[in-house]
Amino acid sequence: MRNMRLLVGMPVICEGRKLGRVVQAQASDDLTHMIGLFIDAGIRGTRFIPSKDVIMLGEVAILVDSAGQRSERKDCGYPRRALDTEGKRLGAICSANVNEISLNIESLELSTGWLEDILSGRRRVKQFSVTQPGGEVVVIEWEGETE
Repeated sequence: MRNMRLLVGMPVICEGRKLGRVVQAQASDDLTHMIGLFIDAGIRGTRFIPSKDVIMLGEVAILVDSAGQRSERKDCGYPRRALDTEGKRLGAICSANVNEISLNIESLELSTGWLEDILSGRRRVKQFSVTQPGGEVVVIEWEGETE
């Protein structure tokens, strides 16, 4: 499982050539899967590579099948407000953890505030639902606790 935030800066390789570096990993509106990568390709501009063209999320590089298409960066979808099942605000969703093979999002990162993040770290949300596309995230289960 890889944190989508940590993909930023990784080199992207296609057919043995470096295309550029990741500037953003794009999640779907319902936060269930990674839909692609935005890369900075230098003079060729920002390019979008859909997840169907991603071969492997490696430790030091990302391998892809195509160079993608020139595209403007979109909003990555973070942060989003996180609520419990009763509507109480828990914090903000700030990142996601993606499966390297299927590119499905397995969990989200929940920040409950900068001081709490420093003292005890961010929490992992395993079960969630999104109220509407691009909307708030309702947390059902996080770090072994169920409601």
